[in-house]
Amino acid sequence: MSLRSLPDLAVLNRIKRLSGVERTFTLRVLECLIEIEWRKLHFALGYSSMFNFCTSGLGYSGSAAGRRIQAARTVARFPEIMQLLQANEVNVCTVSRVSRIVTPRNKDEVLARIRRKTLDEVIALVAEYRLPEAVILDRVRDVVVAPPRSPLLESMPWRKSSSFASSNTRPPKDDTSASMPMPDSGDDAPNATSSEPSDSAPPPGTLEGDLQHRIILRFGVSAAFMTKLDRIRALAWHRLPANATLEHVFELVLDDTLKRSDPVLRREQRSRRELARTETVQSSPSSTPGSQADSPNPRQIPLRMRDDVFARDHGRCTFVGPDGRRCDATRGLQIDHIVPVAQGGTGEIGNLRLLCAQHNRLLAERLLGARVDRPRGEAELEETP
Repeated sequence: MSLRSLPDLAVLNRIKRLSGVERTFTLRVLECLIEIEWRKLHFALGYSSMFNFCTSGLGYSGSAAGRRIQAARTVARFPEIMQLLQANEVNVCTVSRVSRIVTPRNKDEVLARIRRKTLDEVIALVAEYRLPEAVILDRVRDVVVAPPRSPLLESMPWRKSSSFASSNTRPPKDDTSASMPMPDSGDDAPNATSSEPSDSAPPPGTLEGDLQHRIILRFGVSAAFMTKLDRIRALAWHRLPANATLEHVFELVLDDTLKRSDPVLRREQRSRRELARTETVQSSPSSTPGSQADSPNPRQIPLRMRDDVFARDHGRCTFVGPDGRRCDATRGLQIDHIVPVAQGGTGEIGNLRLLCAQHNRLLAERLLGARVDRPRGEAELEETP
């Protein structure tokens, strides 16, 4: 039956009934999330975090997943909150908001203050329990700008001093060389107005084809950071262009770090060095480079072999769930022995694999049968993005 054919009262009664059912099922979802995280079932399915499980596995949006996870964890810590949820005195949104401020000591006070409160009222309440911000929050924002027509750094204050800038230095507003304006803290206000042109609007007279995609980075730094930055500029002056911008300096440092730490780049550099050598090292099959660790201790994996494992596994956790889904974690990866050294496993590359920390721990617990029982709500949990 179409809703259009129902009288007004019937439609209103239906939405009231459905909203009650929706609330009931939402609370059941929270209970399931608590149990899944306590049992670590998401790890067994190939997910590296509860957030990844809720978004990729259950199809929630990032914000919806975050609210449910935070609310579930708060209920796990303080089960009495479930009674407030069932009585509709609080909701998932407000519980998730207080998740980071509620403690065993202030629990009774916080829960009493958030009952039957709106989201805005709860946000204001949470601010009372938080310390004032002591740092400038990091910020990343995409913008579209015209390509620079003059050296950017020449007219900036820090170019004329011994340091790039103090923590409060900003380019003057009439500086035409500043193609990426540094936003004030109030730029995010939805109703804020300004007489200055929008960051995303092209300058007058600029052709659309001339625009470049850029990203604004904004973060606070210490005086020690600026001292190091000045030192890098002094040491690497010959590797920087004459009118080097901060982007040039950061890119130089990033490139150097990647060359030292990125397994893929290290492997490529090693291959180029080997090709440049005229001699060819003849090795027996048992000592083929990358087949077994040079050290007799199989726990000590040479850097070269680590890079080979990283390249072979494409820099991704190799754990595969029962449905064939491979974990998509690419951070915090660890080299794992498929057959543990304690059980006779060797350091050969065929016995090595990449695993994220969560799946490395899960497989170790399965193999060794060393699962540690913890009270619900006190399990080791990952942070939700």
